Amino acid sequence: MRAVFYAVPVRHVCAAGLTTLLLIALSASLVFGRIDHSPRHSRLKVAVDAGHGGSDIGAWYPQFGLVEKDINLSVAKTLVRQLEDQGFSAFLIRDDDVYIELGERADLANRARADIFVSIHVNRFPQDTRCRGAQAFYQRGSAYGQQLAVFVQEELRKVDPTNDRKAIAADFKVLRETHMPGVLVEIGFATNAHDRQLIMDPGYRNAVAAAICRAIVRYRENGLSTDNRSQRSPGWSQRPCSA
Repeated sequence: MRAVFYAVPVRHVCAAGLTTLLLIALSASLVFGRIDHSPRHSRLKVAVDAGHGGSDIGAWYPQFGLVEKDINLSVAKTLVRQLEDQGFSAFLIRDDDVYIELGERADLANRARADIFVSIHVNRFPQDTRCRGAQAFYQRGSAYGQQLAVFVQEELRKVDPTNDRKAIAADFKVLRETHMPGVLVEIGFATNAHDRQLIMDPGYRNAVAAAICRAIVRYRENGLSTDNRSQRSPGWSQRPCSA
């Protein structure tokens, strides 16, 4: 509820002075509710990193038309739109086919004072093509990052119930050097036929973005952040993350 200010005649304002006005405003706030902290002042900021880019192609399987850098950017752009629909302030580390060094990606997120960092990738393991399933990674030793990754993994398994992978700790540079809770999401294995078919399906990629979005909403609703901007506000989020 917004603070209520009483109308006071100008001649009384001159006589009462600034101190009296402040007391009036404070009294009204105590009686009618706290001063409004709307989402525009307290939105969580999410940095979304589309892995690879430019000369760094990532996983590349031209016989299937699979180019990781392009898939990552597609998912990242969808995720940003969905997060903005939920009242977050979200931005892309790269919004085009350009190469950005890993340390610079972390630095961009840090300079923007992001509250959450998400990096999107496609996995591969040619040594065993049976390996499959989307998976979330968090920086070893980060309790907030771990909880975010657990939420992401739970939501990913709703997209593909046959996925039995769990969120695990790792030591990726973009997670190690960012100053906020973060998660790196591998949306599937390009080296597995089942996953590859999913990855090439725009519907699946949209569903993965929606799953990550739902996880971040859950993170926000639980107030799990080292930043005061994680406090919940009843004005946030009018519609669910949609695929």
